[in-house]
Amino acid sequence: MTKGRKPKPPAEGSSGAKDRILTAVDPSKISLPPRRNDLYAFTAALFTLSGACGLIYQVIWSRLIVLVFGSATHAISTVLGVFFLGLALGSYLAGKNNERFKSPLLFYGLLELGIGIYALLFNPILDLAQYAHHGVFPLLFDSPMALTMARVAIAGLVLLPPTVLMGATVPVVGDFLTRSPDYVGRDYGLIFSLNTFGAAAGSFVSAFFLIPSLGLQATLWIAAAINLGIGVASIWAARGRPLPKKAVSQPSVENSTVTRVEAYACLAAFAVTGFLGLLYEVSWSRALILVFGTSVYAFATMLTTYLIGLALGSMVMGKFVDRIKSPVKAFAAVQLIVGVAVFVSTVAIGMLPDQLVGLFRMDTSWRTVTLVEFIICFGIMFIPAFGSGMLFPLVTRIFMGQRKFNIGRTIADSYAVNTLGCIAGSFVAGFALIPLIGIEMTLLLGAAANMMVAAWLTAFFTEWAAKKRFAAITVIIALAITGVFAMRSWRPLAMNSGIYVYGDALSNMESGVKTFVDSYKMLFYREGPSATVAVVESPRGRFLRVNGKTDGGAVKMGRSDDLTQSFLGLLPLLYLPEAEDALVIGLGTGMTLNAALSNDRTRVDCIEISPAVAEAAAYFKDVTDDAMDSPRVTLKLLDGRTWLDAMPRAYDIIISEPSHPWQTGNANLFTDDFFKASIKRLKEGGVFCQWLPYYRMDEEHFKTLIKTMHLTFPYVNVWVVNTDALVIGSKDPLSLDWPSIKAMSFDTSAKDILGHLGIETFPQLMSFFYLDTPGVDALIKGVSMVNSDDHPIIEYSAPKYLLAKQHGEAFLAILEESKSSRPPLINATALDQLEEIRLTERWKYFEKWGFK
Repeated sequence: MTKGRKPKPPAEGSSGAKDRILTAVDPSKISLPPRRNDLYAFTAALFTLSGACGLIYQVIWSRLIVLVFGSATHAISTVLGVFFLGLALGSYLAGKNNERFKSPLLFYGLLELGIGIYALLFNPILDLAQYAHHGVFPLLFDSPMALTMARVAIAGLVLLPPTVLMGATVPVVGDFLTRSPDYVGRDYGLIFSLNTFGAAAGSFVSAFFLIPSLGLQATLWIAAAINLGIGVASIWAARGRPLPKKAVSQPSVENSTVTRVEAYACLAAFAVTGFLGLLYEVSWSRALILVFGTSVYAFATMLTTYLIGLALGSMVMGKFVDRIKSPVKAFAAVQLIVGVAVFVSTVAIGMLPDQLVGLFRMDTSWRTVTLVEFIICFGIMFIPAFGSGMLFPLVTRIFMGQRKFNIGRTIADSYAVNTLGCIAGSFVAGFALIPLIGIEMTLLLGAAANMMVAAWLTAFFTEWAAKKRFAAITVIIALAITGVFAMRSWRPLAMNSGIYVYGDALSNMESGVKTFVDSYKMLFYREGPSATVAVVESPRGRFLRVNGKTDGGAVKMGRSDDLTQSFLGLLPLLYLPEAEDALVIGLGTGMTLNAALSNDRTRVDCIEISPAVAEAAAYFKDVTDDAMDSPRVTLKLLDGRTWLDAMPRAYDIIISEPSHPWQTGNANLFTDDFFKASIKRLKEGGVFCQWLPYYRMDEEHFKTLIKTMHLTFPYVNVWVVNTDALVIGSKDPLSLDWPSIKAMSFDTSAKDILGHLGIETFPQLMSFFYLDTPGVDALIKGVSMVNSDDHPIIEYSAPKYLLAKQHGEAFLAILEESKSSRPPLINATALDQLEEIRLTERWKYFEKWGFK
C-alpha cells in the first residue's frame, strides 16, 4: 500500500465487494478458533504439578525397590521397564474407554486421588514385596532368567497399580483440554510440554533440595500430599459443572490429507523414536559418568536436561503443527536433524576429557562444576531431546484420522506406542548393544537409525517424482552409513582417565590427558551392562579402573593400594583366626579375596556385581595366587546387599569392599540399614570389616559414617592404611590373641602376603592399629547425623566436597584419639615395650608415605 493513499474499493457489484460486505455482517463467514476450555489454565497447572510428582515417584520408588532387588543392571532395568509398562498400559486403557468418562475432569481427579493414596501406602506394600523376594531369591539366585521373571512379577504387583493410573491421566487430560480435532496438535503439545516441564522440575528439586534436606520418606509424603490436593481440586472444579459435549466436527480438508498407510508408518516410526530416545539416555549416561562421575547429581543433571529439551520441543511444535501442510515431511525432517545432531554430539563427547580436565582442579566449587555439567548436557542432549518432543503433537496430529478423530484415543495410542518403544530401547541398549559394540558405536548406530527412519518416510512423499525420492533416500542412507564409520573418535584411555577425580593431577601433566594416554597401556577394556571397566598399566604398576576411577591395583613404585586390599582380608582373621565361613563383598583385583584365604580353614563366598570386574581380576593373578580358582571360593555375580538381605546364610567374617561412598549404587553399602543387615548374618563372635576412605571426604561425613556403623556394632576398632580407614565391628567384645596371631600371620600363607607388603614383625603389623572402642566413642562424640537408606546424607552431601582441598582433618582427629587407644591384645607380655616399638614403626610408615 502506498503511504498516504487510501485503498481503492472494489467495483460495485463485483464478487469481492459482495464477500466483504457479507463478511462484515455475517459472523458465520468469520473463521475463529473455538474457545479454549474455561478451566484450561487451572487444569494445565494441576497437570504440571502432576508431572513433578510423577518424576519424584519414579526416582524414589525406583531407589526403594532397588534396595530390595539390588543395584545390578537387571534389577534396575526391571524396575524401569515395569514403570514404563504401567504408563503405556494406563494410557492405552484410558484411551480405549474414554467415551465412558462422562466427566473427564472428575475422572482425572479420581485418578490423582488414587495415585496419592497409593503413595501413602507404598512402604507397607513394599514390605510385602520384600518378603516375597526374600522367599524366592534363595531358590532362584543361580538362575538369572528365572530370578528376573520373578522380579518382574513382584515389581509388577507393586508398580503397575500407580503407574497405570499415571498413564491414564495423559489421554484424559488431553481429551478434556483439546478444543477440537483442528487444534489437537497445539493444545496437546502445550499440555504435554507443561507436564514434562513439571517432570523436569521434579527431577531437579527432588535431587538438589528435597531428598538431601528431608529424606526419601518425607519427599514421598510431600508428593503424595500434592497428588491428593490435585485430586480434590479437580473433583471440586467438576462439581455442578455441566457435562462437556464431545467434539464431533471433522478437521478441515487440508489437515486430513494423511493416508492410512502414512499414518501407521509414522506411528511405527514414533515407536522407533521412543526406542532411540531411551537408547540415547542410557548411552549418554554411561558416557558422561566417565567425565562427570557417578554422583546422584550427575544423573539428575542429565535427566533434567533431557526433560527440558523434550518439553520445549513439544511446546514449539505445538504452536505450528496444526498449520503444517505436510506433517509426514515434517516428521522425516525432525528425524534427519536428530540423527545429524547425535552424530555431532557423539564426536563432542569424545573431546570432553581433554577440554574439561581443568574444570576438575582442586578447590573448584561444586556449583561451578554443576553449572558447567548442565551446559555440557544441554549441548549434547538438547537437539535430540527437542526433536523427540516435537514428535508428540506431530504424531497425534498425523494419527488422529485413524481413530475417527477421537482425541483421547489418539493421544492414548500414540503415547502408549512410544512408551513401549522406550522400554525396548532401555533393555536393548543396556543388555545387548553397549556390551556387544560399546557406548560410542551404540550412539552412532542410533544416529544412523534416526536417518534411516527419515529415509523410510521419504518413500511416502508421493508428490515427489520417483527419481527425486530415490535420490533423496540414497543420499540419506549413504550419509548414515558414512557417519557410523567416519565419526568414530573416542580414545578409551582418554575416556577412562577419570578427570572428575584426577583432574588436578592430569592438569599438572605436561600435556594433560594426552600425557596420561601416552604413559599407560590398555590391557583390558569392557563396557559392561553396569559399568565401564579397564585394566591399565604403566611403569608404576597395573591398575583396575571402574568408570574411570582406580579401584585397586598392583603397584611397583610409590604409594600402594596393596596394603589396603590385603589388610581388608587379613585383619578380620587376626580377630577370628578360627573363622570357617567368610563373605567378601566386592572382588576388585582379588587381593582381598586372596588374603582372606590365608587361613586354610576358611571358605569364602565372594559377591561381585559387575561381570566385567570378574573378568578384569584375571589380570592380577600374579599377585593373587589365582585366588578365584581356589576350591574354597564361590564367586557370585550378584548384588552384595541383596545377598545379605535375602540369603539365610551366616558367616564368621563379612568384608565389605565397595568403592567410594559418594557414588550412586555404592552408597547403599554405607548406610545404617546395610550395617543392620550385615550384623544379622554374623555368627556368634563374628567380625565385620568395612573399608572407609577419609580422602576426598569431609571430616564430618567421615565421622558420620563411623557413627552410623557404631550404632549397629557395639564394639568397633579402626585401623589406618595410607588414606584408608579399615573399620572392624562386632556385637561381641573384640580381642587380638597374640599366640593365634603369631601362628596365623607368620607361620601360614599370610607370611608371604605380609612379606610382600614389607611387614616382617608383630610391632610393624600393630602399627596400623589406631582406635579401640573408647577411642571411637571419643572420635564421634557430638556427631548427630546418621547415614540411612531414608536419609542418604553421604550420597547427597559428599559429592559437594569432592574437589575441596583436604588438610587431613579426619586423619588428624583419628591420630589425636589414638594417643589413648591400645590394641585389644590378650595373652601378650611386655605390652608397654610393644606399644613403644609399635608407635616407632608407625612413624616409619609416615615417612615412607610422605607424611610430615
